[in-house]
This record gives sequence, C-alpha cells and structure tokens, in this order.
Amino acid sequence: SSKTSPRRAPRAGPTSSPLSMLRWPTVVLHTPDPLPVPALFQSAADATVSGDFVSDGVGVGAPNGTGYAAGPSATTSSVTFEFDVRASGNYQIVGTVKSPNGRDDSFWVTLNGAPNEGWLWDTGRRSDYGDATVGHRGESGPKVVWLDAGPNQVTMSLREDGTYISAVQLVPA
Repeated sequence: SSKTSPRRAPRAGPTSSPLSMLRWPTVVLHTPDPLPVPALFQSAADATVSGDFVSDGVGVGAPNGTGYAAGPSATTSSVTFEFDVRASGNYQIVGTVKSPNGRDDSFWVTLNGAPNEGWLWDTGRRSDYGDATVGHRGESGPKVVWLDAGPNQVTMSLREDGTYISAVQLVPA
C-alpha cells in the first residue's frame, strides 16, 4: 500500500492582491533654502564704554578737546560692542556715526582685539547720525571679516575727538 502526498500546483509570479495593483506616487523631498543670516545689532547704550568716551544723548565718543590717538593702544577711550554670532561667515561692520568735519571723522577699529594696530576707519563727514561701513584707510571697499560662531567683540577706539557712534551692526557679506 503506497501512499502519495497531495501535490500543490506551482505558483506563477507574485500574488495578486488589491494593494499590488496600486501605483504608489513618487515622493520627492525638497530641502528649503536656508534662511538668511540676519544682521546683528547693538546700541552704544548697551555697549561697554571706557576712558573719555561720553554720551551725547544719542551715541558715545570723545568730546572735542579730548585729543587724538595714534593707535588703539595709545588710548583708553573706547566703546566695545559684544555680539553672539549664530553662524560663522563673512561679515561687514556697519556703524551709525556722527562725524561733523574733517578733524572729527575717524575711529580705530579692532575685532576680537585684532589687529593690534587697528583699522583706521574714516567714517565720512556727517553732521547727524548715519550709517557707514567700516573700511581701512588705503584699502579699497569695505572691510569684510570672517567671524566664528559665538562671542565676538567690535571695539571703536578714539582716533579723533568729536566723532561719535550710536550703534554697530554685523551684516552678512
């Protein structure tokens, strides 16, 4: 007595089910462009003022008669603006300045204490406060600086008395 086991019919291809009949849409993920890095702003009222710098009710600077400084290390009169930069990158420094004449129109500028000799920034003549981008005498165009994310300091030191600053912005370049 021989026993035979039941045979199954071979399967042909994938099983047909309602889900296998559907065509699924192709999903394309789009990464949005990164948000632009905003300019950072600080008023002189919130900055650290030292030496002969005083307020004129709007900004700070050394009053006429205070004198002239041959470099940032030659004076204790300055204002330091502190920024918490969120994104490393190239920036320009824009100051809101009042510089009424050719004898009262410049600051020494340092960034995080450098360069030691400072940049000689001729602000341009302004009888009232207006924005000017920091440059360095003898170089063309505005100064573009690299800033690492984190704390950064911009210091404006006395070069010519009578020049005042009310705010500083760091603007992505």
